[in-house]
This record gives sequence, structure tokens and C-alpha cells, in this order.
Amino acid sequence: MKTIKDFIWWLSVGGVFKRYWDNIEYFCNDKNVLVSDFIQNMDANKPDTLFWVAENELLFFKEAKEKYINWLKDN
Repeated sequence: MKTIKDFIWWLSVGGVFKRYWDNIEYFCNDKNVLVSDFIQNMDANKPDTLFWVAENELLFFKEAKEKYINWLKDN
């Protein structure tokens, strides 16, 4: 069972921590969603809660989601 701490570690090790949060902030502002609401709904074991912005065709999130799912399977 992974935690948000594990997810943040994964972002950091993958070198995408800042890019992830910059994109989340941009998306939330654009869609009038509070970042705190996004964070509250995050579940490290459910990638859809971490990368749901991929529905909006952001290639970065699609690729990151695939990599994270593979990491979950391997760990």
C-alpha cells in the first residue's frame, strides 16, 4: 500500500516534482478548482486521482501516469 509520501518521493526521484505541481496549479486555476480540493482527493494507490488532468490531453500527465502505474506494479 503506497502513501502520498511515496508518490511525492516518486515525483522527486523522477525529476518531475516541480513540473507536476506547476501543471496542477495551472490546471486548477484554469478550471476554478482549489488545489486543496485536488490534494484532498489524492490517493497514491489510485493513479486516476493523481493524474485526472490527463483527461484534458496534457501529454506530460499521460506519460507520468503510465510510468507511475508501472512503478506501482514493480514495487
